[in-house]
Amino acid sequence: FVTLFRSLSSPETMVHLLQMLLTCITFSLVARDGPGNPYYTFAMFSWCFSFGASALIFLLEFTQLHSLVSFSWKNLPVTVATFSSLMTMASSITYPLFVVYEAQCEKAWVQIKCHRMLAASAFSCLASLAYCAEVYMSTGRAGEPGRYMATPPGILKVLQVFSACVIFMALSQLESDKVWVYWYCVGLVCVSLSLSLGVIITILGECRGRCPMPFNRLLVGTSAASLLMYLALATLWGLQLRENQSWECTSLKDVCQSELVSAIMIFLNLIWYTADFVFSIKLMRPWS
Repeated sequence: FVTLFRSLSSPETMVHLLQMLLTCITFSLVARDGPGNPYYTFAMFSWCFSFGASALIFLLEFTQLHSLVSFSWKNLPVTVATFSSLMTMASSITYPLFVVYEAQCEKAWVQIKCHRMLAASAFSCLASLAYCAEVYMSTGRAGEPGRYMATPPGILKVLQVFSACVIFMALSQLESDKVWVYWYCVGLVCVSLSLSLGVIITILGECRGRCPMPFNRLLVGTSAASLLMYLALATLWGLQLRENQSWECTSLKDVCQSELVSAIMIFLNLIWYTADFVFSIKLMRPWS
């Protein structure tokens, strides 16, 4: 009983329970609204995914079955927490901006549906803070051997993958006259995304020893290659925005917003890759 109490009262377990509680409340509040808005679908997926991932990690830790998992348990929880924090944070922004706004709750705020939607937005923000707290606690143990995903380069890898997914979502809404520019940008994002995903999968699958070259040098090489590709991508997309400067965003539904969102995320990802390259050089030592 004492061992069970200590396990349930640990900070990590308390955070996992809080995450499950907040995400469960969030998607339960608006589950009856049904699909119809892509941002609603994204928000529901984010909350359900985060809840399921937290519940799975909690059960594996509580039952001590994580030793049977073939993934690196030192890196898996912080990786999932980082993805969940980004997804719930994005949902906390897009859901009230595109779903609550379209429901015109500012005009009919007395409706129960609007109360539920606003409450879901608030609980989504709290859930995002709970996941950020887990990431913060994990970074405090980043100096331990084998915890690469808890280091700044590891967290930046997750940021790169998430930003690339947002870029794909924004690009899918565009119709460009210059087809080669569109597909060239898509190709660069795909290659850089594959490199970042490859590093994450290699870390989680504990396949570093199978790399044909020292893994720390491989990290620097992939960061440098992705940085060069995003420099070219940011330059090309900046020129594309300059040519389309006659477009004006007059409402939340204008097509130019997708172009602006993709541009913002491209330049943000350029920052992530620049920081990743700098950190990778500073941390050129084996994480084993």
